[in-house]
Amino acid sequence: MTDRMRILLAEFEPCIPANPVYATWSPTDKHADIALSGGNLTASKSTVHASNWACVLGTTPMRLGRWYWETQIQYTGSANVAIGIGRGAPFDNPPGFDTEVPVISVGVLRDGNIRVRGYIQGVLGSLASNDVVRHLLDLDARTYSLSKNNGVWITVPIHNMDPITLPLDVSPKIGIMRPSGTSMSVVANFGSSPFAYAVPDGATPGIYSQTAPARTTVHLSSNGFRTDAGESPASTIYDGRIAGDSDVEFTREIGLSPWNNSGSARGGSITLINRDGGIDEWLAWEWRDAPFRLYSGYEGDARADFVPWSAGVVDRIEVIDGRRLRIVLADPTARLDVPLQAWLWDSSLPNASLRGKPLPIVLGRPRWCEPQRIDTTPAVRHYFAHDCDNSGPTSWGMTSIVAAYDRGDRFAGPDDPYTAHNPITTATSGAAGGGAFTTWANDAAGISMPFNWRRVTGFGANNDRFINNGNALRCQSSGQLAAAIFHYTSSLLAGRRYVIAFNVTAVPTAGQITFRLGGNPDTVFPISTTGAKSLTIDVREQAQLQIVLGATELDATIDNFTVSSQQIIDWTYYEPEGDRAGLTLANQPAGKVTCHPIGPMRTTDSQVIERAFAMLEYLRHRAQTNRGISFDWDTVASPSALQDTAPAALATYLTTPTTYAALLRQITDSLLAGIWTTRTGTVAVRRWSEPNPSDIALVLDDRNIASDVLVSLDQAPNLRRRVAGRRNHAVHADSDIAGSVTPELRAELTSEWGYTASGATSADPLIDSPISAAYQAANERDPLETLLQEPSDIDALANALCTLWRPTRYFYDLSVVLDADAADALEPGQTVQLVWPRIAGLAAGLPLRIVRVRTRFWSRRVDLRLWGMAPPKMAS
Repeated sequence: MTDRMRILLAEFEPCIPANPVYATWSPTDKHADIALSGGNLTASKSTVHASNWACVLGTTPMRLGRWYWETQIQYTGSANVAIGIGRGAPFDNPPGFDTEVPVISVGVLRDGNIRVRGYIQGVLGSLASNDVVRHLLDLDARTYSLSKNNGVWITVPIHNMDPITLPLDVSPKIGIMRPSGTSMSVVANFGSSPFAYAVPDGATPGIYSQTAPARTTVHLSSNGFRTDAGESPASTIYDGRIAGDSDVEFTREIGLSPWNNSGSARGGSITLINRDGGIDEWLAWEWRDAPFRLYSGYEGDARADFVPWSAGVVDRIEVIDGRRLRIVLADPTARLDVPLQAWLWDSSLPNASLRGKPLPIVLGRPRWCEPQRIDTTPAVRHYFAHDCDNSGPTSWGMTSIVAAYDRGDRFAGPDDPYTAHNPITTATSGAAGGGAFTTWANDAAGISMPFNWRRVTGFGANNDRFINNGNALRCQSSGQLAAAIFHYTSSLLAGRRYVIAFNVTAVPTAGQITFRLGGNPDTVFPISTTGAKSLTIDVREQAQLQIVLGATELDATIDNFTVSSQQIIDWTYYEPEGDRAGLTLANQPAGKVTCHPIGPMRTTDSQVIERAFAMLEYLRHRAQTNRGISFDWDTVASPSALQDTAPAALATYLTTPTTYAALLRQITDSLLAGIWTTRTGTVAVRRWSEPNPSDIALVLDDRNIASDVLVSLDQAPNLRRRVAGRRNHAVHADSDIAGSVTPELRAELTSEWGYTASGATSADPLIDSPISAAYQAANERDPLETLLQEPSDIDALANALCTLWRPTRYFYDLSVVLDADAADALEPGQTVQLVWPRIAGLAAGLPLRIVRVRTRFWSRRVDLRLWGMAPPKMAS
């Protein structure tokens, strides 16, 4: 402890907005006959013609939002004008007469008629010289409103602006027609000077573009401070405006799944003295999410002696009274409520259902992931399974795909390219069952043939035919027959394989049968011996299977003729920019395509990201690379290292919008861990366990306790006895599953969650519940959803939850007075010893874990919430 004055230094990084650049009439996007003057705000027509129009566009297009501007016309004679909006060329067609699709060209003429595609859509009233036309373009509501002088607004819908085509660039556009002996000019006010009339509420005053705000560091102090030339930052004045009579505080609280599964931090506020009005301009700066850093030191310290006290981001700046401003500090975890997926599918993606949605992310070894097909064209079969985060090491990308499936049938790449699809002739008619030809040959109508098979009539010579020979098929041909029977299908057979099998029982005359499949090459099969025969035919185009007697003589008898269709599953990685992102099929799939991807890998030891430590490492990499967010996790708690104490395998496949905070909560829920933000602004993770008496960070007793100790029941409102592991990420329906899968696989494919209900075992026969009677509601709650996949891990988490809340738990709220260093060192999750004889049973002390800490900078008072067992006397 020191008697020197404590000093607070603050560094804020707000954005100072750049000056807006207001629109003008464009010197390039215009008709050659348009002349500009007055800083390109006045447009006129330099040539005369009885009917020709000349147009000009504004320089700044608008995409979203509500925009207001004004135009004033001045004319003589019969000159005409069209004032409105458009998208550019042609510059000889005035706004309101363009025929583009979607239609976003609207114009009002001098006669006051508002036109779209030449048709009148509203009447503004005729325009006199010096009239002002007011414009309100609402691209959010897709409306365009016009008003003459201060008259009523006439609103016209902007047609066909569906979400698929947004955003669209819309600009002010005018057209001028100037017959001989007339004049016409249009003066625009896009906001660079005061408007003639009031700007509608909620509208942007004018049309302008703006460069990115400049991030600027401001330096503040509670006592006035200047660094020397050799210090960092060098020769910098910390403006002494921090009010010392308004304490600066920081509260951090750990979150666990039984409570609220969301840690929080409240940074309080900093009050600034503004008696001289010297920082009035700060109110116009952008403070939202501005980073801040607070440093603690003492009078006489050099800048290097100051240590970080708090860090985070600003919520807002506000006026307290005429002489003070207050900077409100935000919860630092708010930085994590931003999308984890930094990339979205492009608006021009062929698969319209994916446009604007996030690319998928693979973490760990998730199962049954349904990859996203980027093109619905049958011939394009690229399936995306990972977003290929190229901002970091390539080892962060997806490493492999263990297997892929079509309707539940597994295929594993070029080494296993075929898998059974469906039989065609296994249910044919006849006494012999599938493949028999009992009445095929003699049935002219083909009624007894299998489904979708037909006879061909008009065989030519009498011996060029199929005949029934003892319920077998006798093929006779002298070379004149073109086709005998064929299997017909109207569907596209691309990417299929026919497997044909039959038995030859007699060959009076050797020859050949040709199997023809439309545009595919003929398959010629010689028949010279008896016995079982088979062949396979790959089909890449729409085709009808024809059995063709060839050009040579043939006399053969066959039976048990069967045809099966198989799926060609040849697949490879899809590798955009050299990063493995998914798979490419060589075929049109029969049903739902799923896969078992793996990835990514850690850079340090090539460990697959499925352990919690590795997942946090990945989050830290992605957050720092894409968001500039720092992460931390507790590696000194007991048990010692998160990597060693979190062996459970985690996995997830993300295809819907997810934030860093949401994924972090899922990870910690899977480990019975808590998250919070440390005083210095980093996100921390700590596994929760029984308070450890051998790991006491501080003893709290009558020497430092400055309030009553309030004891309250930990109600654990979200406690559950059951845990759900994320087993299948793309759940199948029965119609998605091929008949060839096993009953066990079918059960796994159609079950989305795996459940377990468990608890700590006890030798006490009187205890029949794994949790305290105070938490009986937990027995009926839905399972806790986690990223766990293995039943043993799920059961272990359920046991851990039930073990910790087997006894009834309590919270202890109190305030203590500590020196600055001791107060600053307290963090959630630490164990302290509470000694308080005023409560029966606490005279000997009780180890408790810190749940919440409220630290103040100048005051020595610290508010604490502790968690643990009931006082021994209460428990007894």
